[in-house]
This record gives sequence, C-alpha cells and structure tokens, in this order.
Amino acid sequence: MPVIELIDDNVSNEDKIDTESYVEPAGKVEDVNDSTDKTEDVEEPKVEDVNNSTDKTDDGEEAKVEDVNDSTAKTEDGEEAKAEDVNDNGSENSEEWEVVPGNDADEESKEQDPEVIIAEASVHKDEGNNYYKSGELGKAAIAYRKGAALLEVLNLDNTGEEEVKSLILKINSNLSIVWFNLKNYKESRDAASKALEVNPISVKALFRRAVAYRNLKEFEAAEEDLKLALEHDPENTAVQKEITAIVKDAETKKIDMEIEKKANEAIMGRQTLWEKRKAEWTTVNESRVAKGQDTISFADYRKEITKVEIELKSNKEKEDKEKAAQEESLSKAMAAQEKIMSRQILWEKRKAEWTKVNESRAEKGQDLISFADYKKEEEDKEKEPKEDTEQEPKEDKEQEPKEQEPKEDTEQEPKEDKEVVTIEKEVGTENDEETQEKEPEEDKEIITTEKEEETQKKEPEEEKEVENDKDEERVEEAETAKEAETEAEKEEEDTKKDAKLYYYPATGRGHAVRLSLAAAGITFEDVGPETFPPTAEERQSITKIGGNTTTNLPMLVFPNEDKVYCQSRSVLRVIGRRGNLLGNTNDDEESYMVDKILCDAEDLRTEAYKTFANWGANKHVIQKYIYKVFPQHLQNLERQLLLNESSPYFVGDELTVADISVYDVVVNFGTDRLGSREILLQLPALKWLVDTVEAEEGIAKYMASEQFKKIPKFGPESLLFGL
Repeated sequence: MPVIELIDDNVSNEDKIDTESYVEPAGKVEDVNDSTDKTEDVEEPKVEDVNNSTDKTDDGEEAKVEDVNDSTAKTEDGEEAKAEDVNDNGSENSEEWEVVPGNDADEESKEQDPEVIIAEASVHKDEGNNYYKSGELGKAAIAYRKGAALLEVLNLDNTGEEEVKSLILKINSNLSIVWFNLKNYKESRDAASKALEVNPISVKALFRRAVAYRNLKEFEAAEEDLKLALEHDPENTAVQKEITAIVKDAETKKIDMEIEKKANEAIMGRQTLWEKRKAEWTTVNESRVAKGQDTISFADYRKEITKVEIELKSNKEKEDKEKAAQEESLSKAMAAQEKIMSRQILWEKRKAEWTKVNESRAEKGQDLISFADYKKEEEDKEKEPKEDTEQEPKEDKEQEPKEQEPKEDTEQEPKEDKEVVTIEKEVGTENDEETQEKEPEEDKEIITTEKEEETQKKEPEEEKEVENDKDEERVEEAETAKEAETEAEKEEEDTKKDAKLYYYPATGRGHAVRLSLAAAGITFEDVGPETFPPTAEERQSITKIGGNTTTNLPMLVFPNEDKVYCQSRSVLRVIGRRGNLLGNTNDDEESYMVDKILCDAEDLRTEAYKTFANWGANKHVIQKYIYKVFPQHLQNLERQLLLNESSPYFVGDELTVADISVYDVVVNFGTDRLGSREILLQLPALKWLVDTVEAEEGIAKYMASEQFKKIPKFGPESLLFGL
C-alpha cells in the first residue's frame, strides 16, 4: 500500500514527524494554499513523492515515508513504535478512539471566546500530530476530531475567519490521512470533503479524497477530483500518476463487472433452464400417468432432452457453416464478376479500335496488324509519360483556325441558291397560269382516247391468259434447272473441301474438332458411319484408313496431302498448328497451359460420358455429376481463366484449341444437357469465354450453316430423363 504523509504543521527541528507509519499513493502533492495554511511561527512542510519521498522540516532534515504495515514512527527518545492495526495502537478498548465531543462540548464552546476555541483546537491538533508520530493512529484520530468539532461553531455556513478556515483545512486533511492508514476509506473521504468545504481547490485535499474514492472503487469521482487538482497544479507528478492508476483500475473494474455479469447471466440462464425442464418433466409425467404409462425420472428426462438439444445444436452449427460458405462463395463470385466485366469492357473497346485501324490500313493499301501487336502498341502508349500526351492538344488547337478558313465560301453558297429558287418559283407560276387556260380543250381529247383504249384491251385478254400459262411452265422448268445446278455445285464444293472428318452423326468428341476447323478456316466434309455403333463393314473401312486396330474416330483426312490424323486431342493439335490456334509455341509456359487445359477438358468429358441415361447411367451417378462433379470442374476452369488478366482466353490474346475444347465440354456436355446456362452466372470468366467463342467469326458462320444444324445434339433427355 502506498504511503501518505501529513500535510502539517507545527513541527520544529526537534519535533520532526516521522511519517513512516503513513500510507499515501505515489506522487508529490503540493498545497496550493500554503500562504493560508502557514501560521506565524512555523511554515508547513511540503508533501513529497510517495514510496521514496521525504518530508522536509523547517531545518531541511528529512523523514522517509515507508509503508504502514512494516513502518515505525520514531519518538523523541529515538524509540520505535509500530503502526499496527487500529485496535492495537488506538487503545485497549477498540471503541475508545471513536468517542467525539458531543453537544455538551459544542454548547460550552459557544460560550467561550473564539480565541480560546482556536487555541484549544490547536492543542488537539498538536496532540493528534504527537499521537501520529508515535504510531498511535486511533488516538490521533480522536484528537483531530475533537479539534475539528470545536471549530465548527466558528465557521457556520463557511463564514469563519481565514485563520479558522486554515486550521479546519489542516485538521481535516490530517484526519483524512489517519483514516486512510486505518483503512477506513469512507471516513477518509468524508474528512477530505470537510476540508474541501473551506477550500474547494486544495490540491492536497482533492488528492486525499481521490485516493479514498479509488479504494472505494468510485473511480469516476476520483478522476474528477484529480482532474480538478491538475487544473491548479499541472506539474504535480503524484496526481498524474494517480490518474493513470485510476484509469487502469477502472478498466480492470469494467472487465470484472462484465465477467461478473456474464457469470450471473449464466447462472440465471441455468436456473431458468432448470425450472423450465422441471416444469416440462412434470407435464410429461402427468401425460404418461394419464395414459397408464410408467413415469420417467428427472435424470432420464434430462438425458433425453440433452441428447436432442445436442443434435439440434449440431445441425444448427452445420447450417450456419453452410450458410457462411455460401455467402463467402457468393461474395467471391460477385467480386470476380465485377473484375471480369471491367476486363470485358476494355477488351471489346480495344477490339473495336483494332477493327477500325485495320479498315483504315486496308483503304490505304497498308498491311493489316494483328490484334496482339495492336494491343501491345496501345499498352506501350499508356506507359508513356503524361507530359507528351498533354502537349499534343496544344498543337492541334494552334492549327484549328487554319482548318476553319474555308468555311467562308461554304457559308455564301446557300444565299445564291435562295435567289435561284425564287426565280424558278416566279417562272413556275407563269407557266401554271398558261396551262390552266389550255386544260378544257385537252380534257375532251383525253376522254375520247380512253374509250378507244378500253375497246382495244378487251379483244386480246384471252390471248394474254394463254401466254401467262406458258410463262409459268417456263419458270418452273427454270427453277428445277437451278436446283440441279446448285446440287451439282455443292457436289463440286465437297470435292474441293480441304478435309474430311470421319465421325458419327452426333456432336460428341467430334464437336470440338468441327469448331476448331471452322475457327482455323479449314473447310471440311462430314464423313463417317451413319449409325452408332458402326457396322462391321464401316468399322473395317475406318480401320483401314486410320490404321488403329482399337479406335480411330474422330479421324481427320486431308485427301490432297494424303495425310490421316486420329484421336481427338492429336487432331486438335494438328488443326491448331495449321490454323494458328496453339498460342505462342515459342513460350513453354503457354504451350504447357494449352496442353493442360485440353487435358482438363477431356477429364470432364470422360466424366460426362458416364452419365448418359440412354446408355444405362443410374440415378446416383447422374445426381453426382449434376451437383458435384460438373460444378467442381467448372470452378477449376474458372480459377485458371482468372489467371489471364489480359483477355477472355486461357492463354495470350488469341483463341486456341484449348478454349474451343473447354467451350465444347461446358456447353455440349454440360449446360445443353441441363437445359439451362444458369450455372454460368456464378462463373463470369467462363461465361465470357463461352460468349466469345460463339462470337468468333468462323465458328459463328459454321453454327449458322445447314452443315451444323443437321448434326444431332445432346439435350436434357440424355441426362435429366435418367432422374
């Protein structure tokens, strides 16, 4: 416990107050009322810092301030008296030191002369000081209280003389210290309050009441006193330290109160739950008795209810986790969608600009520029310093007036036109007047000629009908001839096509090959077995061409080159090399990514083939594909698409066979079979890829052709009908 020293008082060099028996919080406290607290004979000693502070007397001698519990107060003879508990050092009777002069003493004091009362009160104060020095704190408290009681009559309503107020301040301040060391914090607070009644801004009294408040856990009141003390003594380190300690204690108290509150709430909750279960148990047993069943003990009932509650809690936690996961997934999807939308806007803008640039270059007879090169040029321009771009408009502004010079000639032209129009109008009106005068004669001639024409028309009508019938026959003959010609032209075109694709009359693994051929600008003819599975003769014929004794389809043949390529992924790579659909082949990373994405697409395609209901897939396999396998693969593809921030494709800025293969497996083996593309709304990068592939010029043209339309497609019947 910190040590508190006396503020006072008439201590000579011979009668030093050893304050080792006092306990006072840390910090040096100076009295702001030193001028009023001093007597004519003795100057009041200053209160120094706390645990290691010293109390200087008039002659400069120092007395150490130690802790009350093991400190001693030296007497004049040098003997030590321990400051024990109040019951030990007050008197033999624990109640004796609490006796205070009553009303009789007050009545006597009223009759006495004020100077006599002041002198007697000073004697009690000196007695208290002596008792305090000897460690008899109980007797010191009695002496101080007697002195304070005598002075009350001289300071009714705080109207006493300054000498009286000064003495009251000293006695009550010392009494506050004594009560504090006796751990009677309420009395310490009250004594300090009485001191503040005569001097509300006494730093010492404010400080002493504050430390009493602190020990009473009244932290707000303590903080108010200390702040007021600092206003009048800002450099007081003891007050500053005490404020810091009080703030810390207040925080600790707040935490303790919260813990206590939670503990009380927990106990109340348990009590409420207990009473609720008791009531429920009583109701259950009443119901069982009514039904003639045996009653159940409260312990067994609690076990059953606890088991149910644990299960419900577990289900709730599971639901909460799933909900949190869904919310997190949704937020990520929304963020990804915003990111993709911004990329898409920039991509479409650059595509449009690139198209305009190439149109301009074509008009000027210049070579066209690839989109990759154009994009690189634009990115380099964006990296250029802003100073150059800011100076360009200034030059344009200087040239503007020169460009606007010819406008004077163009502005004069409309005036001449107006004059011409007015002349024409005048001439026109004169001609109209002449024609109006001649009209009656002309009308007679017209009427006669019309009658003659009618008679002439009626005669050849029959002849014209016969001629019309002959014309219709001729048109029909011409149309049949044209149809024959178009069929012949188609046959010639088929023979002129670049390649032949051997595959079944379905999309399947041949679909990605067809789309890649269209994107590469390679014309092809669909050739292959008319049924699935193929007949023995068809299989033998295909094996003879492809060479594989296992499987050859899809198989791509270039008749003019006598080249044959089998297996879907190998065929895609051949088309990629011929049509520049493999990305940057000099970049190992890009080449790896193209091959990897082709494999990822084939993994999903293999899983999809297991789910065809018309081939015997069971309900469990189909559900697993719809709700787990397909979404999992799409998420993996979405993740990899997001890695390329420069375009809608997996690698680089140009379409590759990997993009086409993914499009095929997502749409042909997925969304078309689900009957909806709704799942792509959660995968913005993948949706952008699908839209971009379908918009590619060669692919869009092929998908609009009769060649594509006549191929059967996978629909919901291949998947959902199995459910």
